[in-house]
Amino acid sequence: MPYLSNAKALAVAAAICCSASTVARAAETVIVEGAARNCFVDATLASPASDSITTCTAALDSDALSIEDRAATFINRGIIKERLSDLQGALTDFNQGVNIRPDLADAYLNRGAVLIKLSRFSEANADLDRAVSLASLNLHVIFYNRGQAREHVGDLSGACADYKLALSLQPNYAPAREKIGACRYAVKAKPN
Repeated sequence: MPYLSNAKALAVAAAICCSASTVARAAETVIVEGAARNCFVDATLASPASDSITTCTAALDSDALSIEDRAATFINRGIIKERLSDLQGALTDFNQGVNIRPDLADAYLNRGAVLIKLSRFSEANADLDRAVSLASLNLHVIFYNRGQAREHVGDLSGACADYKLALSLQPNYAPAREKIGACRYAVKAKPN
């Protein structure tokens, strides 16, 4: 999720990514003006242009960014790379963001989403557990993604519990609602 440079301002824009495995992510808000702010705006777009990476890189090359904005800009550039199907590049940027600010729940949320897409479900689950422990405005998204990771490693009861948690936090969250329907079907179909 995009990162807000002010620790008190962790406002994020949740976005759903459509792929074979739907995962959710969030962009980190950046308060400063200029390339870092433009990078944040681009990270909130469903289909950012490839030159958005150049904008983010220009911001990162600037000495004017605070530690918070630098971490946020790495996270936002990672979101853009992920949307442009550069999963390894996205993972590298999320790692940079986490190294700078290991207290950002949304950094772990975003990295977990990419790890799910890379079929690295155990690592994704660990990142999403860390995101839960850090608390976030996007807790429903974290629980949804963690449900995805658990589902892929065969922990259907854990996955369904996470989807229920996501819905308890955000009752109209459509991705979790769809998964709850599948959970009900799986429970009925499960042999005794």
